[in-house]
Amino acid sequence: DQRWGTTQPVTIRDKDFGIVRLRGFGIYSYHIQDPRLFHTKISGTMETYRVADLDGQLRNSIIGWLTDTFAESGVPFLDMAANQVELGKKVAEHIRPIFSEMGLALDSFVVENLSLPEELQKVLDARIGMNMIGNMQQYTQYQVANSIPIAAANEGGGAAGIGAGLGAGMGMANAMMGAMQ
Repeated sequence: DQRWGTTQPVTIRDKDFGIVRLRGFGIYSYHIQDPRLFHTKISGTMETYRVADLDGQLRNSIIGWLTDTFAESGVPFLDMAANQVELGKKVAEHIRPIFSEMGLALDSFVVENLSLPEELQKVLDARIGMNMIGNMQQYTQYQVANSIPIAAANEGGGAAGIGAGLGAGMGMANAMMGAMQ
């Protein structure tokens, strides 16, 4: 139940979004496989050696390989986030030899979460929203049609309310279409 995580976002090139910065975290476990090699390479100069003493070195190795795995995969962020089990397996393949060189064996490696920094997440959410809307002209027409009963219910009468609602709706639609073009 050792934890790993990116202290800073990792910058990668993404097919869908261009350059993105990713954060990731998860857990891993290991055990000493070759005590002699572990003593020689890692703990030989210390009388007592604890898991916490090795934690930083292992975490840095994991993050280094995680960065390389992100970059080499060419998998878009959205697909990467949807396939965290496979990503964990790929990273584990890369870091097993590093652990072995220290006399350790990697037992498990899990990617629990991949995310974008908050400001990029907001942009992604906006893009998802736009994709869900689909045809902007149809969406605008739908919004105007829904506003007609509301405008008609306003004081000042139905005809005035409808006219104002249609005028505002058309103005909004023209502005949105102009901005998109």
